[in-house]
Amino acid sequence: MLEEESYSQKEYKKQFGLDSPQDIAKARRALAHALDIRKFEISLYWQRATYSWTLIAAAFAGYFAVQSADHMKHQAFNAYVIACIGLIFSRAWFLTNRGSKYWQENWENHVGMVEDRYTGP
Repeated sequence: MLEEESYSQKEYKKQFGLDSPQDIAKARRALAHALDIRKFEISLYWQRATYSWTLIAAAFAGYFAVQSADHMKHQAFNAYVIACIGLIFSRAWFLTNRGSKYWQENWENHVGMVEDRYTGP
């Protein structure tokens, strides 16, 4: 397993032109860039989570407002529609989290491939 990982790291450095000692400045820029994008992806995750939580909370509030309304026409239908909207928002949040996790791990892998030269394994 270790040989496969080191081969992978060698291949990565070769593909990005980071395999020679002369490319130390390029490797430092690549590390800084990967760290910045990783931080950016994490901040995007929290922004998306905040939007999703807001929409889901609004769906919850709407559902319970409809349920507590005494003299509303089509109360059950309105509650059903709002529950479906909440389900759609929840599913979208789940899928968004999966995509966010993929990109965060992608940039963490980039950092992992480049950082050993500067910060150690």
